[in-house]
Amino acid sequence: GDVGNNRYGGQYAGGAEAVTFGEIITYGCTTTGCAGGKSAAEKLRIESYLAMKYGTTMRTTAGAAMDYKNSANTTVWNATTAGTHTSRIAFIGQDDASAWRKTTSATIDFNSNEILSITNPTDLEDLEFASIADDNGQKTTPASSNAPAGFQQRLVRSWKWQTVGGDGVGTVDLKFNLNNQSALPIAGAPTTYKVLFDADGDFT
Repeated sequence: GDVGNNRYGGQYAGGAEAVTFGEIITYGCTTTGCAGGKSAAEKLRIESYLAMKYGTTMRTTAGAAMDYKNSANTTVWNATTAGTHTSRIAFIGQDDASAWRKTTSATIDFNSNEILSITNPTDLEDLEFASIADDNGQKTTPASSNAPAGFQQRLVRSWKWQTVGGDGVGTVDLKFNLNNQSALPIAGAPTTYKVLFDADGDFT
């Protein structure tokens, strides 16, 4: 989103604040359009680039989820398709026109809340993207319903995968950081865990 000059990079409330920025892009835009022949659509492409690159989750001024666009103005994350899975949106992808390539997803919430990340795409090319986003489900108490045969519990939080562009990103590795949840034991052998895939999200 926008950063006002009264809050960052200057003085406010009688003092200065030291802030570290990963990247700064300047342009003359408002919520209705941009100066110099630019448009609000270009503003969205820039904000999408920054969000995908640095792992922030975009929201409208009303707090709603919003589509992400690539440099070609193609939707690479669809808020409608996402349904309830609009938290901690994380990408891998490649966009040559924006000079970025990302092979491991990450969000700025990784220290305490990022449980799943995707990495090591085998066929990542220009304008190909994949993303995961979770439903912000609780992560402290396990669910006992609809668990796999032979298993008694599952994590309530779930994720939705979206992929756009070309022939896809190939296969990926799923990496789980169980230290960022307390619903399931974290010291089990790999064979004591299963990944559930479900088309409609109810895991029946």
